[in-house]
Amino acid sequence: MVWATLALLGVPLWLCAAGIALLLWNNRKLRKRGGDLLVRVLRPGKKRWTRSHALWVSDVFTWRASPAAWAEGLVQVSAAPATESA
Repeated sequence: MVWATLALLGVPLWLCAAGIALLLWNNRKLRKRGGDLLVRVLRPGKKRWTRSHALWVSDVFTWRASPAAWAEGLVQVSAAPATESA
């Protein structure tokens, strides 16, 4: 929707296309990095789960919901419950 508005305002279409291509390229890099996890995150104060890509760095869990980084988070993990896998 933003790109359509920019095009209507007179921004050249090639510039809009380059912006979209850059977002897609960043999304691909995000998905292909080493140690990437596909997760769903329930953010504090929200009712819906957010699909995102995550990465563990030492004891920090970092996630990013979109290639434009509108929603991202860093969570330091101090403890986790032990569960048995079936």
